[in-house]
Order: sequence, then structure tokens, then C-alpha cells
Amino acid sequence: MSGDDEGTGVEHDLRAQKEIIVRRGTIDLLDDEILALIRRRREVSAEIQAIRISAGGSRIATRREHVVVSRYTAALGSRGAELAAVILRISRQGPGAVR
Repeated sequence: MSGDDEGTGVEHDLRAQKEIIVRRGTIDLLDDEILALIRRRREVSAEIQAIRISAGGSRIATRREHVVVSRYTAALGSRGAELAAVILRISRQGPGAVR
């Protein structure tokens, strides 16, 4: 391998590293948005739970939760069902839960 080939490899490696850093920054921003949405979802869920309880209903609407799981499963497959289950558990905690 000549010196020129090594230089090109190093340049490609540095370029790749820069692109990775930029994309990781994008992922960090997306994660911030996802976390904000989950917090907001938890708040709205707590409001719904309070309304349901004050009307004499139960805190959890199992049929509604099945709809949510089905939506996530349709969009993401079996891992979507797992994600939905976690989000539902977080949402049941209410807005005052540890953040």
C-alpha cells in the first residue's frame, strides 16, 4: 500500500467520524423530542384517568390499551407491542412520577 492510499483511508475515516458525530447529534435531538412527547402523553393520560375515576370508572381502560398496543404492533411489529407496553406503564404513573 502506498502513502497516498493510507492518506485517503485516514481522510475517509475522519469524514466518517464527523458524519457519525452529526448523526448522533440528530439522534440526541430526536430522543429529546421523544422524551418530551412521552412526558406529555403521561400528563394527558393522568388527566384522562382522573376524569374516568371521578365519573365512577376505573383508572385503566383495558380495551383502549389493546387499541394502543395494536397500533404500535401494526407500525413496528412485535417490538412495537413491547414499546407500547412500556409507554403504557409509564403513562399510568402520572405526571408526578420520577423523571
